[in-house]
Amino acid sequence: MLGIVAVPNPANAWSCTTIQTQFMYFEEGTPIHSAPRGSSSVVGILGYEQPLDVNGSCVSDSGLQWWRVDVGAYNGYAYDGYRVG
Repeated sequence: MLGIVAVPNPANAWSCTTIQTQFMYFEEGTPIHSAPRGSSSVVGILGYEQPLDVNGSCVSDSGLQWWRVDVGAYNGYAYDGYRVG
């Protein structure tokens, strides 16, 4: 069982829990956002299908699953709908 800690964000209705870092694959063209919501700014776009270091599980203010990811030079959030496998 993973040790999970809820991290509420009072300025937003979304929340994240820290998870043990793992790899997840995401589709080519997946936008990486600055927050776990589609309306947040895009900080990067994956150029090809690739595994990302995922270290957080997030639920957006609309109840959708997002993942906190580390993509080399930047960190951000990837929507679960782009996950492969």
